[in-house]
Amino acid sequence: MDGIYFLYINWLLWITVYFFMPKSQKRTWISVSLLLLIITASFEVEISFILINASNLFITITSIVIIALHSKQIRTTCLALSVSIGYVGALMWEMVSPVWIFAPRLLIYSLLAFLLVLFIHHSMWLRIAIWGLGASVGEIIYSFILMDYGFQDAVGDKGFLDIYSVVILLIVITNLVSKLTSWMENTITEIVKRKAGIKT
Repeated sequence: MDGIYFLYINWLLWITVYFFMPKSQKRTWISVSLLLLIITASFEVEISFILINASNLFITITSIVIIALHSKQIRTTCLALSVSIGYVGALMWEMVSPVWIFAPRLLIYSLLAFLLVLFIHHSMWLRIAIWGLGASVGEIIYSFILMDYGFQDAVGDKGFLDIYSVVILLIVITNLVSKLTSWMENTITEIVKRKAGIKT
């Protein structure tokens, strides 16, 4: 059932942010954004005879805002556009040659997108923004290509939202594991130094 992973993952992220992050303006913005993402998934907007899921627009706008707050906007935007080209290419390849989908579609696209985003940037927030902008723009481009062939589906359907959410979850988990590893390494180093009598 398309959309079920999207709902579960975003509710899980919202609960984690709301109950485990310290009270701050950042926590408020993240929790409100997650709630808006969940709410807008049920609505579609018609723009020039194209049906676009409201969540797709929300993801695009949020990603642009995150990139705009970063110092290297042009470089990050180019990376996002590269991701969108890769995403469209994968969708086109699936349409022409569906044989290569040897595992569940959600699993293959999520892993490929996650690995790509993981290697092109080190910041969690910019990974999220690059993936969000790249995937949402890729969905729009792919819909335009399908329209030329006489097909018209809503841009950013529930299947897309599932893939988007799984990649976001993998990015967040990777960041948490990295922080936990760094904390454990620092703790062990401190303990070893104390036992050796080295002042820090």
